[in-house]
Amino acid sequence: MSLKNYYDSEYYKDIESSKPSLPMNMWSVEFRKKMLVDLFKGKKVCDVGCGPGFYVEFCVNNGIDCTGVDISLNVINFCKQKIKNAKFHVVNVEEEKLPIKFDGIFSFDVIEHVFNYDNFLKNIYDSLNEKSIAVISSANILAPQNRIKFLFGKGAPFYDKEHAHFFTVDLLIDSMKKAGFKNLKLTGTGKLAWLSNHFAGNIYVIGEK
Repeated sequence: MSLKNYYDSEYYKDIESSKPSLPMNMWSVEFRKKMLVDLFKGKKVCDVGCGPGFYVEFCVNNGIDCTGVDISLNVINFCKQKIKNAKFHVVNVEEEKLPIKFDGIFSFDVIEHVFNYDNFLKNIYDSLNEKSIAVISSANILAPQNRIKFLFGKGAPFYDKEHAHFFTVDLLIDSMKKAGFKNLKLTGTGKLAWLSNHFAGNIYVIGEK
């Protein structure tokens, strides 16, 4: 089964349930909303791996011209029916660039799902206008709570069969540098993120073209 067919037939079998609505995720959701407004207000941006369009819908309702792309035809059709004031396209960003260039691109918790993350990041970089920025996020495999779980023989809480890779702060930063991004900035969320972004449960790297 191809990756595209898997996401169509399995991952988005119940599209509504994939919305970030669980209470345990709401702090991250609010953090992301603020980040999107602060970085992209008034700009033309793209959500890579948009899923059911939660953040696309937030953007277009808050002064951000946002397009959503995803590998899954099923989820893109769902978005087109639900969110009429935004554009959506089926694109496998691991293999191809976006159809047009954007002033900003964000991709939340997607990079760990792709096999060739170097191609993924390079296609995002090449799909940006000059002086524009991208935000890439991932769970942090070396967050303290994950280290403790590993120490006692427990799996990481965010592990699932769709994850092709696990990212550390250094790996995500180095991968974005390799793709050509500069002026990288790191931030994160989680109970211990206030101590250090290296302790964050979710890490966000902002890079400029």
